[in-house]
Amino acid sequence: MINRLIIAGLTLLLTILIACAPGSLRAQPLGPPPDLCEDVVCGEGMQCSDGQCVCGSGTKNCGDSCISEGACCTTDDCAEGRTCSNNVCVQRPVCNLYEEWDEKREECACAEGAKFCSEQGKCIPADNCCWHNACYDDQRCAPTRFSATICLDTADGNLRKCRVVHSFQAEPFDFQDRRYMIELSRVLEGGKFDIRVDDESFKGLERFETKDITAERRVFVDELLEFGGYCRQEPD
Repeated sequence: MINRLIIAGLTLLLTILIACAPGSLRAQPLGPPPDLCEDVVCGEGMQCSDGQCVCGSGTKNCGDSCISEGACCTTDDCAEGRTCSNNVCVQRPVCNLYEEWDEKREECACAEGAKFCSEQGKCIPADNCCWHNACYDDQRCAPTRFSATICLDTADGNLRKCRVVHSFQAEPFDFQDRRYMIELSRVLEGGKFDIRVDDESFKGLERFETKDITAERRVFVDELLEFGGYCRQEPD
């Protein structure tokens, strides 16, 4: 009995000594969890959640701000042929041949494999000469020019007449008992054309796409013709 009392006393004393010893483990009171949003600064319309900036219901993240779910953030959100401007999809300008739309600059720029020739005022193939200084002293650069074979035919397709029409100049075109003035106004990206027949303009025509100029007669572009772009010997 005495031995049990001694053992119990020694055990109690040992427990007290351990509890009072320096560095002994003690239960710490629990504090509030850290605020993950304390140092986070969010953009306009955004709010912080668990340290991340998020947009509310009905909106989506666009850069550092929130926009409507139905608005566009980049042109990738728009249909083909449209560009994102001020978060609205709008019809983008149509570029000329050898050009493509530059999304960052929001303008047409020379496409890959082409260069801008200031003397000719347009983009031309990179291997084409731009001006006479690209040629030998006794040579001159033949500018890159475009023409097209434009055809008129009857609505039933029984009669057709074609001729080469050069860019930027109206040319006479006699078909049956009528003379038309036809102009190749622009050669566009994607193999399309703007042409004018008398006072009527037809924009963005694809090759072989017919347009009625009267109930009985139609017009279409048969092929694109490209000339120049090389150094040629000057005649003596």
